[in-house]
Amino acid sequence: MTRDATDAWNRGEANALSVSLTGPESHRLLYEPGRGDLRIAPPGLCHDVADLPVESGVAVDWSALADLRTTSGYRWPRFLYYVGDDPSLFSWARGLQPGLEDLSWTPTASAKIDASDANISTLTVNLTRRVPVELHVPRSCTHLTLRGDISLATVRTKAVDPDMQLTLAPRTSPSVEADPLAIPPLPGLGALRHLGITNAPLRQAIDITSISTITTLKGLAVSGSVTGLEAIADLTSLESLAFRYVADLQGMPPLASLPALSSLIAWNVEESAGKRLRTECRALEMPKLGDGEGYSVSQLRRPDWFFENHRLPFSAWTSKSARAATRAFRRAEKQIATIEHDDAAVDVLAAFGRAIAELRGLETTEREDAREAFALLAAAAGCDLDRATIDDVFGRHCDF
Repeated sequence: MTRDATDAWNRGEANALSVSLTGPESHRLLYEPGRGDLRIAPPGLCHDVADLPVESGVAVDWSALADLRTTSGYRWPRFLYYVGDDPSLFSWARGLQPGLEDLSWTPTASAKIDASDANISTLTVNLTRRVPVELHVPRSCTHLTLRGDISLATVRTKAVDPDMQLTLAPRTSPSVEADPLAIPPLPGLGALRHLGITNAPLRQAIDITSISTITTLKGLAVSGSVTGLEAIADLTSLESLAFRYVADLQGMPPLASLPALSSLIAWNVEESAGKRLRTECRALEMPKLGDGEGYSVSQLRRPDWFFENHRLPFSAWTSKSARAATRAFRRAEKQIATIEHDDAAVDVLAAFGRAIAELRGLETTEREDAREAFALLAAAAGCDLDRATIDDVFGRHCDF
C-alpha cells in the first residue's frame, strides 16, 4: 500500500486499495462511496459479509488502516466491526488521533484485555461465541454495550467517566413462557449513572431486580420485555426514566416514590399502564417534555398490537434481516394456511428456510429464532405436521 495509492483512495479516486493487513498486500479493499463501516471477520463465518476476511488466530497489522480517510478528511472507517481474537487491536487504538468512533467486537476466544488507554468512543462487545472476556473499559469510552451472554463478561474500570452510558442487550429466548433471565451482578460498575436495558417486546423477559443495588443511577432506559420493575423504587437518585416497547409494566412503583425524577418517556407501552403514568405525571405537576426535562407519554398500545407487530421471533435481528425474514414469513403464512396436504406444507417450509438461509450476516445464535418461526408456520398449516418432519426441513435448509 503506497502513499500515492492511499491518497488516491482518500480522495475517492481509486476503486480499490491493496491493504497489508496480515502480510504484504494480503487484502484488497473495494471503494464504496458514502460507506462508513468496515467488517473484518473469518471468511464464511457470517455468510461472507466480511470486507476483509481474516481467520481467527491470525495476527492483524492494524496500522494498515491508520492512514485511511473519508473524502472529507475524517478517519475511515467510522464504524469498525471485528470478529476475531487479536488483542493488538486495543494496543493500536491507544495512539490513535482522532480515535475510533465506533468499534463492535465479537471475540472468538477467551480474552483478558486492558483497553484503558485505547482511544475508542463507542464500544460494543458481542458475547455470542460462548467465550469469557475480562475487559478494562477505555477511559475515553462514552457508551459501552454488552450483547449476548453477558454473564461471560467481567467489566473493570480505571477512571472511566461516570457518565458513560452502559447498555445491556442480553440474548433471550424467543419464548415468552421461558423463566425470566436475571441480569448478573455488575461489580465493576458500582458507580454507574446511566443504564439501558434492551430486549424485544415478546421474548423471554429480562429480570432487572439486581439493578436495585446501583443506587448511583441517574438515568434508566428500558426497552422490550422486562420484569422486576419493583427494583426501580430503590433508585432514589433517578432523574430520567424511559420505557419503549414495553408490553407489561406490572410492578412499576408510583412515580412519587422517585423524588429526583424530572424526565419520563413512555412510548409504545401498554395502554392502561401508560395512562396511569400520564395521570401520575400530571399529579406531580411535571411539565410536558422539553429541554431534557418533563414527560412524554405517547403511542399507547393494546395487547393485540404487540402480538400483531412483534410476535415473530426476528425482533432481535438486524433491522435489514428482520424485515426480509418477516416478509418471507408473511408470504409463507398466507400460503400454508390454505394447505391441507403434508407434502405441499413441507414445500412452503422449505422455501421459507431457503429464504432465511440466503440472508447475509446470520449466525448460529439466530438458529433458535428461525426454528421458532418454523414452529409458528407449522402451527398455521391446514394439516398436521409432526415435529420430526419440521426438524428435518429445518435442518436441511437452515444450516448456519
